[in-house]
Amino acid sequence: MNFGVVLIILSAAVRWLRIGKFSDSSPIDLPLLFFLVSALVAYWAAPDRTAALARLYLLLSATGVYYTLSNSNPRSLKWFANAFVVMSAVAGIFFASQNDWREIPARFEAVGNLGLWLNQLIPNFELSLPRWYVIRNILASNLMLAAPVALVTVSQSVKRVWKIRDKTIAQMIVGCIEIMMAFLGGLAILFGLIMTESRTPWIAAGIVIGLSLWWWLSNLIRRKLDLSHIVIFGTGLVIVASIVGYMFWIQPKLLKLFSLIPGPDTATGREEIFSQSWRLAQDTPFTGGGLAAFPALYSTYIRVIPHNAFLNEDTGNNAYLNILVEQGWLGAISFLSLLLVAIWAATKRIGSPDNPKSELLVAGTFGLLLLCLHGLAHATLVATRAIPFMLIPAALALSNPSKTEKIAPICPSHRWRLVVIIIFFVAILFLLVGVVSTPTWSADWHANIGAIEMARVDLAEWPVGTWDVAYNLAELGSAESFYKRSLMLAPNNRTAHHRLGLIAMLQRDFATAVSHLEQAFVLDPGHRGIRKSLGYSYVWAGQMDRASVLLDGIPEARDEMEVYIWWWGTQGRSDLAAHAEEMANRIN
Repeated sequence: MNFGVVLIILSAAVRWLRIGKFSDSSPIDLPLLFFLVSALVAYWAAPDRTAALARLYLLLSATGVYYTLSNSNPRSLKWFANAFVVMSAVAGIFFASQNDWREIPARFEAVGNLGLWLNQLIPNFELSLPRWYVIRNILASNLMLAAPVALVTVSQSVKRVWKIRDKTIAQMIVGCIEIMMAFLGGLAILFGLIMTESRTPWIAAGIVIGLSLWWWLSNLIRRKLDLSHIVIFGTGLVIVASIVGYMFWIQPKLLKLFSLIPGPDTATGREEIFSQSWRLAQDTPFTGGGLAAFPALYSTYIRVIPHNAFLNEDTGNNAYLNILVEQGWLGAISFLSLLLVAIWAATKRIGSPDNPKSELLVAGTFGLLLLCLHGLAHATLVATRAIPFMLIPAALALSNPSKTEKIAPICPSHRWRLVVIIIFFVAILFLLVGVVSTPTWSADWHANIGAIEMARVDLAEWPVGTWDVAYNLAELGSAESFYKRSLMLAPNNRTAHHRLGLIAMLQRDFATAVSHLEQAFVLDPGHRGIRKSLGYSYVWAGQMDRASVLLDGIPEARDEMEVYIWWWGTQGRSDLAAHAEEMANRIN
């Protein structure tokens, strides 16, 4: 990884020496810069610096890929597009043929039968690779981004052959082979996407097709009404989004419609992950909880278990919430701004008569839309090894389609860049003043720092697989001080009450734990971690009736109580082992 970063720095230095600048201006330069700043802050906050450094390198790699492609000439971009399609097609076929469909059953019977047939047809290479279910959604996200590129590659091949006049037989044969290869590459990508059994890319593709049809229809309406195309298109989207949002707001049960999608019902699980991730993000809004820390934070403070709550690196979380948890509000806002600015710039170029059109521009725009929609249900492109592919659509959409033609500017002027930078630093200054002078903000800041300090202790060797025996209580002193300071400034700070309750549980001071956790529960009764911790504190304090009410909604509580019967015995606490036994008998 260090070698990769050195290569990025050297390539930037060579470019600067050759043409006097690191890169051509890009519409997303500023939001990307702010996003990387938030990543650096999150690296500092991370409880596991090794994992955080790996994530930081992946983000830098995505940045390097973006600037490399956005500064490439059209010929180089076409070579990249062809290579991207071939690589994705090979990856899709490789996955479909090398997955052991007997050991890992398919979600859909037809896919499973096809996979078994491929296992018989293509020999297994016996490669030492991670379990296949780990990479299904990761591969699906990459294939999703490659699909629009494959479609325009076919289009380019057909146009190139069609434009050749006075074609010889040899040229016709070569042209047909080129078209066939491009077509087969696209089919292989779609086939691989089907075999991953990931449903989100198909749903996103359906929505993007609908948006494209509305874009075309709104253009026809514009010609008749003599109004701005963007205004008509945006107004229609706002109306539809408002109606759908209102329907879900007044009738939340409509979310269950997602369970009607063929395949396993994951909508319910994601609904809980999304709501609890939002609550988790409120612990560290200023800095984020740390790069690559989401699985550990969620398992420890939401699920309250000593092992990883997720089977693999694809947590099923929302991409925007994942960034919010790990990189705070600066990271989430800058990432969302990056996507919106890129889409705005791309659609502006598509709609401008002064700019030459490029098939790769269209592919990049479609890829950006797919990425935005896919992120609502998956964080694979922002939180897994797929990160380097994250900005490929933006690069294709925002690259100069012709280095020899002058195109209409799509980048903000230097004056606007200066205005944005000034606004950013004024916002930071305003935030600092608020933290110093406003009790609530100051309390949130102290709770944020306390949460970082506590996570560094709690998650130092995560996952440990066993319950904490309080050997690290002394190291939690710093975090405890921050929480107490937070409550002095704002007595109703949820994070401070929650975490002080957890520390009191480690101290076996269950009366104090109940006191803090009850206040936290009143402030946020939907927080799963608070509910479970308060229920367990009631058990250890002997308040079984109150504990039963809370723990009936915690599926793993009964099994854990049965383990606690043994565990408290090993700790010399027969009284608490008896409480665990009584509660195990009470829970349904």
